[in-house]
Amino acid sequence: MTWRGGLVLGLVALGWTGLCLALWRGVDALGPLVFRVGEGFGVAPARLVWLADLLEEAAPATRLVVGLVWLLGLLVVLAAGLLLARDR
Repeated sequence: MTWRGGLVLGLVALGWTGLCLALWRGVDALGPLVFRVGEGFGVAPARLVWLADLLEEAAPATRLVVGLVWLLGLLVVLAAGLLLARDR
């Protein structure tokens, strides 16, 4: 693999990490987001409390899934790098 290929794979890995980090941090904002979206559609906040509570309770599991997907994505980038290096 050339240095350009390594640079591209590094940038892909960096972008993937940034996206997953944004999702990781955004998990806490899902509860309030439900109320803002509901307000935009004219739904009373009292009718959305159950959904906001459910999203808050699911936050640790959601973070676990985001972490596992991040790790899987980095493994795919690593495998692509190894295959490109082997091809040379």
